[in-house]
Amino acid sequence: MPVSIQRALGLCAGLVGSLLGGTTALAEAPGYAGVGVFEVPALVEAEALVRLNPGAPGAHQTAMDWTTAYPDAANLQVTAALTALAAGDDAAAVGHLLAANDLGAPGLRTLLTVPALARIAGDPRLAELQDHPAGEISPPPPALVEDRRAPVTPANSTWDPGTARVVSRFIFPPILRTYAFDDGTPQGPLAELQRLVARGFAAGNAGDLYDNRDDGHSILRRGKRTQLSHIEYSPEARAAGLHYGLNTRILFDAPTFGNSSTALSGPNWRSQPRFALTSPGGAIRLSQLYASNHVYIFPEDRDHDPAASGGQGDLLPALTPYVLISQGSSGSDQPLLQAVQAVLAAFPAEVKARLTTEKLIAPMVQRIIRQGLTGDHGYMDPAAHPTVIRAEDIDLAAMIQAAQALTPETIPPAPNLRVLRETAPHASIFADGVTETLFNTPAAVARAWRGGPVRRDYELEVLAEDPNGRDLTFHWRVLRGDPASIRIEPQDEDGRRTRLALTWQPPRPAPRQPGITVPRVDIAVFADNGAEISAPAIFSMLYPAYQARDYDAEGRLLSIKYRPADGVYADPLIWPARDWEDSFLHDGEKQMIGWTRRRGRPGQEAVTRFTAHGLKVVETGPDGRAALTQRVTYPVSRTETGALFVTETAAKQYFRYDYANAQDRIGRPIPTAAPAAAD
Repeated sequence: MPVSIQRALGLCAGLVGSLLGGTTALAEAPGYAGVGVFEVPALVEAEALVRLNPGAPGAHQTAMDWTTAYPDAANLQVTAALTALAAGDDAAAVGHLLAANDLGAPGLRTLLTVPALARIAGDPRLAELQDHPAGEISPPPPALVEDRRAPVTPANSTWDPGTARVVSRFIFPPILRTYAFDDGTPQGPLAELQRLVARGFAAGNAGDLYDNRDDGHSILRRGKRTQLSHIEYSPEARAAGLHYGLNTRILFDAPTFGNSSTALSGPNWRSQPRFALTSPGGAIRLSQLYASNHVYIFPEDRDHDPAASGGQGDLLPALTPYVLISQGSSGSDQPLLQAVQAVLAAFPAEVKARLTTEKLIAPMVQRIIRQGLTGDHGYMDPAAHPTVIRAEDIDLAAMIQAAQALTPETIPPAPNLRVLRETAPHASIFADGVTETLFNTPAAVARAWRGGPVRRDYELEVLAEDPNGRDLTFHWRVLRGDPASIRIEPQDEDGRRTRLALTWQPPRPAPRQPGITVPRVDIAVFADNGAEISAPAIFSMLYPAYQARDYDAEGRLLSIKYRPADGVYADPLIWPARDWEDSFLHDGEKQMIGWTRRRGRPGQEAVTRFTAHGLKVVETGPDGRAALTQRVTYPVSRTETGALFVTETAAKQYFRYDYANAQDRIGRPIPTAAPAAAD
């Protein structure tokens, strides 16, 4: 999907100044010598955007500003070389590469083989470039947690190029284990958990971290002598913005749970989970947390509300196991926070140690939270996997019991998904460079139904190995969508490979919440080791609920109205706006022979004809068939707010049509010169 380089440069413009005024503690990050450890993530993100479009206005000046501010950062010299080359300054590009070589930038000889540098690759001055080895990063000493405060400072933090995040490390004092799970007077299931922790049957929260990311707006209560440690961000970390909102830039080396009772306002309003799933790279960032023993909770905040209360239904583009979402707005995350804390405390100590080592804390928490939701249903039923969780559906006693029942020998794996084959993008997407892929991440794959055909086919493979070497079988379940419009065909005995066939379907009510409509198909796969069933990996297909589509009984597309009806929401970061509607035409053999496009108000519509090849009809013959046509492109742009829109643009390429006989309504386009009137 197109990225606004102007937005990237807006970030870059303010970045250097903020970095110069930031911490003096430096990151031992190869390629970024001289850059503060907490500032590296933002700089790397901004640098990646500039490299994506090095010829954009202002890109070269931005790169030059970086090299001036950080003359020892080798990677910034490489970026400056790319922008100089895009600006036509070959000499400057060579100079920057030589500077990068002097600073030990790795892989420069290999870099010269990429097409972007082909123009200067033969410059004799670059013969001295070397393939320096990538530098090693020595992890800093961990910080001691004191008074249950886990400090995030430059002294215990380092840059991890593998995850493109800062990592902070901690040591937990043994005295934490002598504290209580809750130093108040817990009631009900929490009272029983208190006894289990005190008697050593449950691990408790010693060694767990709580990360509040809304400046205390919705913060978990902190007792005087409880086991849980709270993350505290240093002034340097806060100045770099590592402490607030969605966590995309820092990881911790201990089991972590947290929350941010915040949302985005403005024209692109959305909850933090929807923000992550609709931002470039956001889904993979969530998956990193999931794979690193981190669990975060966010309110849905208008992204999952019934029409009766002014909502638009389920607006999440995909169902993932990566986060937990609460029904409601600020403060609605508290019951889920307390539930996650209880589950982490309820694991037997040897189970929790194994889960931590195997990086399975987050999948197991998801498994137990969903297993413990109230209602007469099984764990693999749709009702156990709502998009958001209501406070009244949390059964703490069931969750604590499920965590207690787990043993090191029965821990299930966390399955991942891989797409082996899928239906190719169709020309009827009418948005250049846009496909149907929303994201591919290890445990969640998402697509958007953008093209016209009535069916999509996918072949998926599950990647999973049991921690204890047990044999696995895999269960595929439809969590959202009309089962009659979904076909699941396992391709092997254990269900590891399967084929999916989806057809067009309208939104359906959410399980147990008939007032919430869901314009999405969610298909989960669960790994079963014979003792326990895993958290799901999920394939999601998002449908354009704002569009009115008609298909005939045989699945032929008849029409699409792209303009949303009044009051119907279309996510502007997913669905490019268009100002037309198309009616598709078929011949007697039921082949699609073209379409008509209408714009404007009824009675004042501008009507354009297109051939089956997508060419705009300029002239017709006596029989009404296309005679002269013109190629049309559909560039996608962004408004100032980031919303996507398509502009139908006529290209200066023309075609005459040749027909096999009088009955041929499709024909064959033949390139021709532009008509005189078009010059």
